[in-house]
Amino acid sequence: MSQSLKQCTKCGELKPCAKFYCNRSKPDGLAGWCKKCTYADKLRRRREHRDEYNAYQRQYREKHLEQWQEYSRRVYIKHKDKIRIRVARYYRKVYSKQAKENARCWNERNPEKVKRARRKHYETHREEKAVYARAWAKANREKRREYEHSYRARKASSGGSFTAEEWEALCEYYDDRCLCCGEHKSLTVDHVIPISRGGNNSVSNLQPLCHSCNSSKGTKTLDYRGTRS
Repeated sequence: MSQSLKQCTKCGELKPCAKFYCNRSKPDGLAGWCKKCTYADKLRRRREHRDEYNAYQRQYREKHLEQWQEYSRRVYIKHKDKIRIRVARYYRKVYSKQAKENARCWNERNPEKVKRARRKHYETHREEKAVYARAWAKANREKRREYEHSYRARKASSGGSFTAEEWEALCEYYDDRCLCCGEHKSLTVDHVIPISRGGNNSVSNLQPLCHSCNSSKGTKTLDYRGTRS
């Protein structure tokens, strides 16, 4: 029993030898403090010298950037699942309502920094964002159409808006036909009174036309809704 247990000189508890780190300089080959006490002391010293430790870490990374990146990559590949779990737990803890409110206040106080950060992020991930945007637009044609027309209306200060559900209901009401040629084709949004002529972007000013009829109409004010059979 005496060979399998050892008393920690820090906390004074009697613990199994597996709870101690190896130390060949000691007669029994084990450290005097248990692993728990050693780790607690390490955290205490790190908290006391946090600024010096962080400065040393930054200096080391700047001096050995390539080695540090390679080491970080190997660690991430080896412990990918554990890192993802820890990151998710961290963000759930940090991004509470209060943290979001603090971030919003900081963004309002530092608009230039936010603008530079967003521009830098966009420049860094331009290709990924372009691929994602094309895929999203292809999978969400109705919402894309809704956003485009809302943007045009805001830009022209014409007011009004419509949702994808309202547009689908309008097309269904007209039997999914083009009101100009009467054929079943892929329909596009047309403003009876064009936005460029003061029309609004509400559903009461919309009519479904195919692409060719919409292009032929152009910026003319033509209402085909009265021709519905």
